[in-house]
Amino acid sequence: MKDDGLKSLSVLYKRLVDMLDEKSHLPAVLQSLGCIAQTAMPVFETREKEIEQFIKKNILERGHTSEGKTKESWEEQSEICSLKIFGIKTLVKSYLPVKDAHLRLGVGDLLGILKNILSFGEISMEIKSSSVDKAHLRLAAAKAMLRLSKHWDNKIPVDIFYLTLGTSEARFPQVKKLFLNKVHQYLKDRYLDPKYTCAFLLDLQFQQPDFEEIKSNLSDVIQIYQQGKARQLSAQSEPMTPAPYPEYILPYLVHALAHHSSFPNIDECKDVKAFESIYRYKCFLVLFIDGYMYRSLKSLRMPHACVILFPIILMIR
Repeated sequence: MKDDGLKSLSVLYKRLVDMLDEKSHLPAVLQSLGCIAQTAMPVFETREKEIEQFIKKNILERGHTSEGKTKESWEEQSEICSLKIFGIKTLVKSYLPVKDAHLRLGVGDLLGILKNILSFGEISMEIKSSSVDKAHLRLAAAKAMLRLSKHWDNKIPVDIFYLTLGTSEARFPQVKKLFLNKVHQYLKDRYLDPKYTCAFLLDLQFQQPDFEEIKSNLSDVIQIYQQGKARQLSAQSEPMTPAPYPEYILPYLVHALAHHSSFPNIDECKDVKAFESIYRYKCFLVLFIDGYMYRSLKSLRMPHACVILFPIILMIR
């Protein structure tokens, strides 16, 4: 019975791959191929290269510029952009099989594709498309990186990690909201490494409309890891995997801030006031960890954790 099922799946798989060349019902075909990749990797690998090449050459490398009025509304996503997102999802699923994901080879090529999309909004900077399409694709690439990180975090270079975090600073508010909601969900589900908490900090401003929501999400995440720390300390005699403490994310936060585009160049900028904004609101997470979370944010001065953190940022910069 098992062989019969595998044979039937192979026949279906062959038909789906053939339909790529026919370019019919591509969204449904790509979704089906992604499902096969996750559940039947030996079958998927028989024609994997064909699928990858088709997605790259016939979908991701296609340009699209609309005639007439420039698209500026989030809802004005083009059809080719939607198709590219389906293609990205199929490629990502092929590296998230239900079994033995760590045995897959070639994830570096996929990470390279996602890096370009995070950087340019397309697979290469030469491809023309609207700012709306680029925003949708950057969001799709960032979400893909979040999903891949569960199994491939040790393969994700630091530059791609920070490009992913930078999605929270997108010009379209929908991108920021959808991305941070996904980060929050994955962190609560323990799907993501705690270092992704830094995403909440990179565009944090006390006056922004969603500040209270971001503060609440941060509170949730920090509380989860504080509880994990407390449970570990109360059961030290039991062998267990070390729980990630909230302060674990500080090195990532320091590095992100030191190389952030809003951080003044210390060799050129001599005005201390230029550092004030980043000094005040980028220390927000430190205040959480250091026990200052429920104090008035309007009266931030010089909590000792910030005094330690800021010179370190300057040295790294």
